Amino acid sequence: MTESSTIKERIAKLRKERLRSFIKSLIFIAIISTLCGVGFISLGMKNVFFFLFLALLPSITSILWDRKPGRFASKTVAAFNITGMFPFLVAISSSGSADSIALNTLADAKTWVLVYGFAIFGWSVILLVPKITLIFLEIRSKYLINKMESFQQELLDEWGEDIKK
Repeated sequence: MTESSTIKERIAKLRKERLRSFIKSLIFIAIISTLCGVGFISLGMKNVFFFLFLALLPSITSILWDRKPGRFASKTVAAFNITGMFPFLVAISSSGSADSIALNTLADAKTWVLVYGFAIFGWSVILLVPKITLIFLEIRSKYLINKMESFQQELLDEWGEDIKK
């Protein structure tokens, strides 16, 4: 009875730690977003801030969701997400009126297909690459086993059954 209660206590403690970590990440993202928002709005570029915030939603979600050490999933999604945003960031930053270009970019559906498409591609890399690697390794190991068995058969043919002993 005491062993199961200690396991229940450990699970409850682990859940509390995860919740605290999630809340800390959420507060950190809220503070950074607020500071960036105030900065962009004070410069008269509220549409640029809205574009950046909406375009980075997949990255923000992956940062909040990924709890594994190293957070490689969130880093991968963020890298693909920023790659999808890059052409639009260049267009916005190189224009004379960044806010109006950002507004046009916000209204264009192709923008969101590209930005979120890259983020989806990042998630697919995270989810599919391990499975593809596993299939490749399985095929390779079967090939090596067949090669060793054929070599073993050649040895048996050459040296006879006495070599098994």
